[in-house]
Amino acid sequence: MRRRLIVRDAATQRPLPVRLSFHGSGVADIWGRDAAGQDLTYLGPPRIWCDGDWEGDLPDLPLTVSISHLYEYVTQQIKLAPDDEEETHTVLLDRHCCPGGEGWVAGDAHQHVVHGEAELAINLPLATAISRAEGVSWMVYDARFTSVQGEAEPGVDEKTRLCAEASTGDFLALWADEYPKHDLGHLAAFPLRDPADLRDVAGEGVYRLEDGMRTPFLNFESIRVLHRHGSTALYSHPVRELGGTPGRVGNISRELPLDAVVAPWALDSIDLFTDEIGDPLCLDMWYMLLNDGHRIGVCAFNDACFDRSGRKLGFHEPVAYRRTYVKVEDPLRPQALVEGIRAGRTFGTTGPIVLIDIDGAGPGHVYESSPTPRTLKIRAWAAPDYLDPATDTGISRVQVIRNGQILKEWTFDGSMHKQVELEEVVAEDATAWYVVRVEGSAPDQLAITSPVYFEASNYIAPAPYIATVHAIITDARTSLPLDGRMQIVAFDKEQTEVLETMPFEKGHLTCSLPGDLRLRAIVDGYQDMILSPILDCEEIYRDIMGGIRRQDLADPAYLDRLRAALDEVNLSFPMVPESAA
Repeated sequence: MRRRLIVRDAATQRPLPVRLSFHGSGVADIWGRDAAGQDLTYLGPPRIWCDGDWEGDLPDLPLTVSISHLYEYVTQQIKLAPDDEEETHTVLLDRHCCPGGEGWVAGDAHQHVVHGEAELAINLPLATAISRAEGVSWMVYDARFTSVQGEAEPGVDEKTRLCAEASTGDFLALWADEYPKHDLGHLAAFPLRDPADLRDVAGEGVYRLEDGMRTPFLNFESIRVLHRHGSTALYSHPVRELGGTPGRVGNISRELPLDAVVAPWALDSIDLFTDEIGDPLCLDMWYMLLNDGHRIGVCAFNDACFDRSGRKLGFHEPVAYRRTYVKVEDPLRPQALVEGIRAGRTFGTTGPIVLIDIDGAGPGHVYESSPTPRTLKIRAWAAPDYLDPATDTGISRVQVIRNGQILKEWTFDGSMHKQVELEEVVAEDATAWYVVRVEGSAPDQLAITSPVYFEASNYIAPAPYIATVHAIITDARTSLPLDGRMQIVAFDKEQTEVLETMPFEKGHLTCSLPGDLRLRAIVDGYQDMILSPILDCEEIYRDIMGGIRRQDLADPAYLDRLRAALDEVNLSFPMVPESAA
């Protein structure tokens, strides 16, 4: 039987991109197809995606179609049968909550169009069409951008054009990369203010380290460049252990604890949702950093790949499953997303929607601590289940968490509570932070807000830890000590900014510098040499960072090990004569 489905927003009457899931007795799975006609078997129910107007042939059997636009619309189901008089059905979907009306927009900054397996024939236009139908408002796509046979990989200008064509008033398509991505961790980056390849601008890294190799830039040195260009990069799947080399596990956010110590300014937010949802270790790590005075918001990414087939490789990609809501103060644009994330105006979710404020100020706001009572208001909405949007769901639990401990908890039965509005009075005369956690009745439905902060008079913001360096400067050929100048520099791929210069004599210098900086030795007649107290310190780079395991990311003792090593850094500068260049 041939049928046409027209789907519109019930309030605006505008066409609404949706996912359509057909099911019935004897009905085989019906999936959307890639450019080569293969089923797009992602995580969740069999489904096709449409822009609000779909027409096609269906089995001549009675069936039900579930029509959904996650997570803010009520899923509808309609019956179809071969003997229907009408071939065209118009469906109006009701919006059960509208965080967008208050500036909140949902998306993901870590979705690969083509990760590399290329099991499916995917390109950027197809990926953006699926994303819109899944219900997100923005998406940053990365990796390669086509696996369609005969299509050339688009360059910078073409990717920018394709994203502009896919963007609408309700959806912003962007491209960037999983960057930095190497031995020190995997991060999700946002677009540069002026489109360019991120590696060309901020530097490449080394993914797998063989003996004697080291990546040329620390992650915070690349982030320094990204900040300069209106972008940022956020650690993803921080506690993942996958691959690597003997004694040096891969995929883990190896540098994240170091950044907390020497470059706290680089930790704008962290993806806490990829891999295990509600992972206690991830949350313990986050709570530890917040209790140390860091102001770090939450993001929820998927690290999903449009080119991987669940049937072939068993990945079952969670396309647009986890979502980061960002409150933007300007019309939706790339830099507004970056500004909102860096300001901590976010919450992460796998379904439930949660909006909080304390006396009118939401996540990211900083109050001066005082005994004055303030009112925490919580509004939470249940959401359709990603795995089965027709399932009846509700809010099952709401927690207020203060400084890592549950301050208040409400529990609700079954799927009865579609929306809850709660209040709690807080009077905070100490340094503290508050987040709200909401659980839905379906498995793994979780939302967590970024903190609202209270700052007492004794609060001290984390600053780069001061390293003490003992430098030996010698002739590389003769090992004779040299006289010259040592500069403390802020180093990255784009520039080397001199912050301080000091003399040294007889090949020795002991100095102190923030751990996010480097040293440049200058000797007349010799080539300059720049060394890092991190990358060029074997104890820190090879031993402490190299041997990190997932539990170390939530362990204060590991941070203490880093600080102790930074107290005694030995660097050797074997200077090469200019004549040898």
